[in-house]
Amino acid sequence: MVTAKTLAKEGIPPLLFEKNKTFGQKACGEMVTEEFFGLNLYQFLEKEEVILRKSEKMVINFAGRDYFFDLKNSSLGFKKVVQLDKRAFEEELAEEAKEFGAKIFLGKEMKKLERKKDSILIDDEIEAKLVIGADGFHSVCRKFVGQKIKSYGFAISGYGKSEREYPTFFFDPEISKEGCGWVFPRQGGEANVGFGGLEAEKVKSSLEKFLSKFGLKIENEKGAFLPTQLPFRLSFDNLILVGEAGALTDPFWGAGIASAIFSGYLAGKMAKEAIEKNDFSAKFLRKYEKEVKEKIYLKSFRNLLLQKIFSFLLPHKKTVNLLLKILSRL
Repeated sequence: MVTAKTLAKEGIPPLLFEKNKTFGQKACGEMVTEEFFGLNLYQFLEKEEVILRKSEKMVINFAGRDYFFDLKNSSLGFKKVVQLDKRAFEEELAEEAKEFGAKIFLGKEMKKLERKKDSILIDDEIEAKLVIGADGFHSVCRKFVGQKIKSYGFAISGYGKSEREYPTFFFDPEISKEGCGWVFPRQGGEANVGFGGLEAEKVKSSLEKFLSKFGLKIENEKGAFLPTQLPFRLSFDNLILVGEAGALTDPFWGAGIASAIFSGYLAGKMAKEAIEKNDFSAKFLRKYEKEVKEKIYLKSFRNLLLQKIFSFLLPHKKTVNLLLKILSRL
């Protein structure tokens, strides 16, 4: 959606296919850092109503014990987090893109790509000089260019009631050794509640244990797979990948909104340049890939390493408690 808005504002209205009939249908924690990779969330917002809550503090609960992190001074790498109404956020981006001429087709799923000499044929009906694949974990675009997601997890989210004041991640080896739960406060005592893990087949049962242990109930459950690996190749002849389609999800936190916005924005800028130069070759589009990976790759590598270390340490309660105690004071 960010790509569509970026292009449309540059005077190049794109065609956008959204497979769902309404926005915000995917499972999501809806939390994002206020600043990411040199961009600010507010440059993509016209209405702050889509922001439900802001917080400069975050909590990590390990085996029932809360550790508070002051984000302004913490070692977590971000200063403030924002809880979005993601559906409203996507609807706003879509409306703004349409105002600048973008054509958006809801309930239209892209199913087939075919390479032509200097273009790509979409579903035997639309020929495009450039396709921007923002089609998520099950990306048709990614499969078309032969890229595979080799490591992935699964998450389930919903809405429930909670008295927690700050966004909280829950780690507990008695619930899961390969995942975590979360409670992210929204408004009026409501919270986004969910559980995600590396062992997809165990996430549902882990969610039930998590909800039971902390006395939580949720409604409107949604599930989604998410990549948990380093990003792969993103630029090809006539096609670039953004967000989850390019495995740009954070491998530790499972967060994908920031990297989707960032890569979508750069994809829009790259598309404009490609159109102006009439060059849609992989060599020319590699500028986009280089810029994305310069910002994201090192963080992804660090957090992938953190994921593996934390999974190894999780059963060792004394060690993890000591580590969190130290980190929360830094």
